Amino acid sequence: MAKPTVPRGLGPRTPLRIAAPRLLEARLGDVRKYEQALLRGLPAEPIHDMRVASRRLRAALDVFGLRNLEPGVKELQDALGAVRDLQLQVAWFARRSRALAARRRDLLPSAAAAFRRTLDVWRSRTAQGIVEATLELAARGRFGGPRMRRIVRKRLGMVARRMRAVEQNPDALTAHRLRIAVKKLRYCAELAGPALPKQSKKLLGQLVPLQEMLGDLHDMDVRIALLGVMRASGLRRSERARRARLAQQLLRELLRWQKKNLVHHLRREWD
Repeated sequence: MAKPTVPRGLGPRTPLRIAAPRLLEARLGDVRKYEQALLRGLPAEPIHDMRVASRRLRAALDVFGLRNLEPGVKELQDALGAVRDLQLQVAWFARRSRALAARRRDLLPSAAAAFRRTLDVWRSRTAQGIVEATLELAARGRFGGPRMRRIVRKRLGMVARRMRAVEQNPDALTAHRLRIAVKKLRYCAELAGPALPKQSKKLLGQLVPLQEMLGDLHDMDVRIALLGVMRASGLRRSERARRARLAQQLLRELLRWQKKNLVHHLRREWD
C-alpha cells in the first residue's frame, strides 16, 4: 500500500486554517497522481493505490468538515473497487479454474467503461470542487489540539464497540463493520501524524496488522458468496474452511487486545 504524502512544516501548534488546506491538498494530490496511468490502461497497482488514496481523501474531507464533497469521491472509489475486485477474482480463479476465471474476466470491460465515465466526472468536476472548497476552508484551533484528539478517541471508541460485536459473532457483516471502523481510525491517525507523531505511530502499529487480517477475511467472505452464486460447491467448501481458521485467528487477536487493555491505553495517549 502506497504511503500518504506528508506535507512539511506541520506540527502540533500549526493553526488548522493552515494545516487543513495543506493536508487536503496532499490527499487530493495522492489521488490525482494516478490519473495519467489510468487514462492509458488499467494496471492493477495504480488501481489499488488510487482506491486507497481516495479513502484517505474521504477521511480528510470528513475530519475537516467537508462531508458534502465525500459522495463524489466515493463514486470514484466504488468504480475503482469494481475493477480491482474483478482483477483479484480473475487472478484467484485462474489458479483454480480457467472456466470460472473466464466468467469473471468477461465482466471487466463493463467495469472498465463505468470507471472511465466516473474518472471523467472526477477530473472535470469533483476534483475541482475539492480545490475550491479547500481554498475557502476556515478551520479553527491548532492541528494537535483537542479537536483532532477528540476525533481519534471517538473513532477508537467505535472500533472497541465493533470488536465486542465480533467477539460475540464473527460473521461476514459484523467483521466487515469492524474492518470499516478500523480503516477510518487508521486514516484519521495517519492524518494526525505530523501533529502527534508518537501517538500516531503507536496506534498504527496496532491497527495495521488487524486491518490486514480483517481485509483477508473480507476477501474470503466475498469469494464464498460469489462461489455460491457460481455453484462452485467444492471451492466454496474449501474457502469456508479457510475462513473458519482465519476467524479463529481474528478472535485470538481481539483477545490479545482485550488482555492488554489496548483500547484503554491507546485512548489515554490521545487525551
